[in-house]
Amino acid sequence: MLRVHLSKWPNLAAFLAGCLLVAALWGTAEGVCYLLLARRTADEIQIAKSEWQEDHPTLGYWPKAGFTGRERKWRGHETVYDVGYTFDEQHRRRSPLPPEAAPDQFALFFGDSFTFGQGVEDGETLPSQFAAAAPAYRPYNYGCGGYGPQNLWVQVHRKAFAAEITETRGIAVYTFIEPQLLRATGSVRLRALWGGRLPYLEPTDQGLVFRGLYEEVFPWRRRAARLIMSSQVVQYFKLDWPSEARPGDGQYVARILAESAAQLKATFEEVHLFVLLYPSPHTSEDLLACLAQAGLTVLDYTRLFEEAPPPVPVALADGHPTGTAYGLVAEALARDIARTAKAHGQ
Repeated sequence: MLRVHLSKWPNLAAFLAGCLLVAALWGTAEGVCYLLLARRTADEIQIAKSEWQEDHPTLGYWPKAGFTGRERKWRGHETVYDVGYTFDEQHRRRSPLPPEAAPDQFALFFGDSFTFGQGVEDGETLPSQFAAAAPAYRPYNYGCGGYGPQNLWVQVHRKAFAAEITETRGIAVYTFIEPQLLRATGSVRLRALWGGRLPYLEPTDQGLVFRGLYEEVFPWRRRAARLIMSSQVVQYFKLDWPSEARPGDGQYVARILAESAAQLKATFEEVHLFVLLYPSPHTSEDLLACLAQAGLTVLDYTRLFEEAPPPVPVALADGHPTGTAYGLVAEALARDIARTAKAHGQ
């Protein structure tokens, strides 16, 4: 009956046959990619995390207060890193001070894992090594892995933020790396993973407005992204959209940073925000132009390691900086901060 019935509509029959063929081919591709993924995963870096993060209603997640634990990464029989993390009661990674230090100014550090110091000990992070190079500053490490610029905006707008800082004047440093452009604006892969838990800031004529976490504001987009990312084909080929920053993304990020700088100035007696561009061969020219247009102070260290190549590796096997890399950046930062203070007669 079905054959007789479909013979009256040959176009429909061809369409259904085509759909069955596509489904069969896609199913085959999914199966092949599943097997290839299983094989590739065995050779990839594995991680054993201590559960040091917890949910937060506006930041998405942040470190647990007073928590101490270890984190280990390895590939096969090779250890990438095995380090300890400790946090204070304000959910910040601890930054030990040199014994002789007598700081009278703060140094607030914001950003992602490159600020947090994933893969290095507490005393090897950028904030800790900056404190060793500039003992007049007390470091506060507000970094957390996977954060974007919008997390900085939310952090400095928290009601309890000012009370967490002992000093009334100092500096703030936002460490920027290229992937943060997409974290601010989003991609399919990012929204399917931790990006769905990042804050969403809506641009308005009156300024940026926090509307909630992305998964709360756009629940269907989050579900669609997860559905797409469940494909073995998409996972194997690491497909994503957009795969890189789009025109206008730099302007949005610059606006986030500029409003954050303004909020810091409204909160403290004296503070200046520096945008630190971490050493990298890839830097968006559009972003640089937007940061300059927004009047932000940029410390461009993108070529730092090329200008004076260090004798030891500056990146772990997973791409995160080594303690040596942080030390080189901290020295450059301390030098430039001192020059800026001298220029302003401080």
